[in-house]
Parts: sequence; structure tokens; C-alpha cells
Amino acid sequence: MKNITQNEAWKFWRRNLKLISILLTVWFIVSYGIVILLGDELSTVPFMGTSLPFWFGQQGTIIIFLGLLIIYAVGMNRITSSIEEAESAAIEEWLKAADAAPEPVAEEVMV
Repeated sequence: MKNITQNEAWKFWRRNLKLISILLTVWFIVSYGIVILLGDELSTVPFMGTSLPFWFGQQGTIIIFLGLLIIYAVGMNRITSSIEEAESAAIEEWLKAADAAPEPVAEEVMV
């Protein structure tokens, strides 16, 4: 990104923080909720040869974390490209306005 306005920067960070908050909430629910809070209730559910909370504690949270990293990368690419598109549209608009403006008349100066 080149030069962006403060409003665009705030919009970028709001969208970034919203994405991070959602992903951290999902990770918290999966890792803390399933493994610790619901571990006793879900221990009777078999999953891949073990109980569900044990599998999530050993394998599932890591797999979920890697999935969330991929989702974050894709989401940030979309956020960044939308800001860059808005920036390029603003630059094109400015260039059109500059082309439409009359050229200044040079005055001769006698020395």
C-alpha cells in the first residue's frame, strides 16, 4: 500500500481486528471448550479410536489452528485487496480530475 488516509487505515484495522477476534473465539471454543469444559460429557463419544476430548487435545486443536491460519491469510488478502482497489480508484479519479483541469497560462516576465 502506498499512501492511505487515516479513515482507510482505521477501516483496515477494524476489519483486521474483527477477523482476529472471530478466529480467536473459534480457537478458544475448540481448545478450551471441548477439551476442558465439555471433556467429561464428551468422553463417551468415540472418535478415531479414542475419546473426542482426548483427540482434540492431542490432534484436533493443532489442525484447527492450522485451518484458522489459512483462513486468516485468505481474509487478510481480501481486506488488503479491497483497500488497494479503493486506493487505485481514488488515484484514477484524481488523475481524471487533473486531466480535465485547464492548464495554467504562463505569463511572460520582462526583465
